[in-house]
Amino acid sequence: TLVAFTSSATIVINVVDVNEEPALTGGEASVDELSPKGVKVGAPFQVSDPDAGDKATFAITKGNTGSVFAVQAVQDRLGKWGGQIVVDRPSLNFEVTESYNLELQATDAGGLKSVASVVVTVNDVNDPPTIATLQTLVLPENTPVGSELPATGVMVSVTDEDLDQVSVRIKSGGDGLFKLTPA
Repeated sequence: TLVAFTSSATIVINVVDVNEEPALTGGEASVDELSPKGVKVGAPFQVSDPDAGDKATFAITKGNTGSVFAVQAVQDRLGKWGGQIVVDRPSLNFEVTESYNLELQATDAGGLKSVASVVVTVNDVNDPPTIATLQTLVLPENTPVGSELPATGVMVSVTDEDLDQVSVRIKSGGDGLFKLTPA
């Protein structure tokens, strides 16, 4: 006859947590030209990480010509992290650069990285006209009204990046003694 024997043992299996790579979502955003420092550019770009509670840090690694943007880590009401792009230098000018192709990078606590493309479109707004440096003209006291000015006169040069029609007026001073005529 055959006799069957059995034996049993307890085996302990330890599952070791490893750091998984975060996943950053890219996309598109827009911002008005002439925006001041600190203005948010679109909504935060979300990062997901299988490692619960892993806080991400963010950086813009490409495309940030003139360092006009910065990115800040923000957390939403549900505890998810995202990278909020903000204006860092108020030099956005649609007439110079209409869009920026940024590479946004998220790095988790373990050093793993994820990158995503973000296209930031600069919205054109009406730029204020620019008055060039004004010249000074000295007139003798008691010069009669209607007297001819010296041939050099005073030239007021005004430019507008949007090529809008510009009107110029004397805002204060002179008590109506002076008038502007087109060149």
